[in-house]
Amino acid sequence: YPLRRQRQMCIRDRDRITKRFVYAVFTLAAFFFIYFTATHDLETAFNRTLTLLIITCPCALALTTPLALILGLSSLAKQGVIVKNEQVIEKLAETKNIFLDKTGTLTHGDFEIRAVDNLEISNEDEQVLYALEKRSIHPIAKSIIKFLDNKSVTSDIIIKDYKETPGIGVSGYYHNHFYEVRSADINSSDNNTQVAFYKEGESLLSLEIVDRVRQGTHQTISGFKKLSIQPYLLSGDKMQPVKNIGRLLGFAEKNTFYEVSPEEKRDIVKSKDKAVMVGDGVNDAIALKAAYVGVAVKGSVEVSLRAADVYLSKSSATHILNIVKSAKYLIKIIYRNLIFSLIYNILGVYLAFSGQVTPLVAAILMPLSSLTVLSSTI
Repeated sequence: YPLRRQRQMCIRDRDRITKRFVYAVFTLAAFFFIYFTATHDLETAFNRTLTLLIITCPCALALTTPLALILGLSSLAKQGVIVKNEQVIEKLAETKNIFLDKTGTLTHGDFEIRAVDNLEISNEDEQVLYALEKRSIHPIAKSIIKFLDNKSVTSDIIIKDYKETPGIGVSGYYHNHFYEVRSADINSSDNNTQVAFYKEGESLLSLEIVDRVRQGTHQTISGFKKLSIQPYLLSGDKMQPVKNIGRLLGFAEKNTFYEVSPEEKRDIVKSKDKAVMVGDGVNDAIALKAAYVGVAVKGSVEVSLRAADVYLSKSSATHILNIVKSAKYLIKIIYRNLIFSLIYNILGVYLAFSGQVTPLVAAILMPLSSLTVLSSTI
């Protein structure tokens, strides 16, 4: 029986194989009984048909997939990986492209403010900045709040028409003046991010924000390439920091995307076959939903968690590589066990036809395939 021409065995193939196997066994049983009745006698026909039905048991075929999946999902859960369903494992094993968000995935996402321009802003403007950022869930907003806390800035100001635009920034009105916090209108010359605080379009404060690359990330990107998985860097940040990070980690320039909106992220991910999207922010949610598999990492906002197929309680890209490797290995185990079960049953058919085993011996041998599959999987 041809399993499939694909290298990876689909989980659903197990059901098709098992169903066709049962049909084949009953067809063979009918043939055995008719053939041996005609060539030998009724007793021989009965014994060999019974031996066939006992020794060719579909239990191992039916057992291999759920057993491997249960043990695999349990093992991943112990590592802090929550997978929605078993189909996700199959999809991860088939991954051809992987899109990685920069902030919080490739970098720590724990920002530090290194340089500040235009410090002589009014206390009221500082309070407006505090009021704007304290309502945001973005990591950069948290770093700005921490910076202002260190300056003993607090605020009970109420911002009108507050708006947080994923991939852009926050804005609102206070005393009929329009304030916003967004990327500065300049490009940094290094990996840092420039953020500015504007009042009626005029910059009041410019912040240089530093984020460190996670240890082992370069080796992880190389690991994806060795698995023939094409890695992409997908970020809403300014061009220069993203390109610098991309070069540092070994991303091809054509695979580095910057200043992309959430909708553009979705379209880019959908344009690639069997693409995994990894992210944690609001601006990643629709891309996570559109991806072949969406992976939300530690610190993800609620909307990203709902959109994702996998939740990773650790943020490092290294753990994402391990998940993909685990999925591929799990499918390999299922494939190996299915082949063993089929070989065992083909041998059982031969032994039953040649009369080399009795029904009693067949009953003793019958659990052997299931025990072997169990041992192999564990």
